[in-house]
Amino acid sequence: MITYYDTISNDYDSMYEIIQKQKFTHCKQLIQPIDWAIDLGGGTGLLSEWIEIPLINVDISFQMLLQGIQSKRYFLALCCDIEHLPIRKNSITSLFSFSVFQNIRHKAKALQRVTSIMDYQYNLVLITILNKENFVSEFKSTLDNQKIQYQLIQNLVEDSAFYFQIPLSSSSGS
Repeated sequence: MITYYDTISNDYDSMYEIIQKQKFTHCKQLIQPIDWAIDLGGGTGLLSEWIEIPLINVDISFQMLLQGIQSKRYFLALCCDIEHLPIRKNSITSLFSFSVFQNIRHKAKALQRVTSIMDYQYNLVLITILNKENFVSEFKSTLDNQKIQYQLIQNLVEDSAFYFQIPLSSSSGS
């Protein structure tokens, strides 16, 4: 996966910018970040052009992050995988992840890490999953197994969106 995204990093924006920005526009009415936000799998940082607060852009591909920095996008770059986020617990108020979670092998582990970094008093999470194969139903099962209540918005461009808040008991004790 890393090699693939490193390879396409120079062409990523020309390949996906239009469709990603369509997703951002649809989701803007759902989530209004108030503080720092984090974009998991943010690639070249396209979200940083849309969001009006400081953004931590996380991606496994250093080349994708570098491409975004060279494009003069404003974000804090963090190269790591989602299952091992080096982010302090209870510190993030807004989290986005567009078309990434279907690529994660251990979705439950990644979701547990996500819940641990979310602020225990105020948090908003928006994760979109490609409407292909059984990706959406798998992610629904992962959320259900962790007893996370969510709002599902289907047919969001090429994705389905899961919008939810992490309950106090899930994030405060992690």
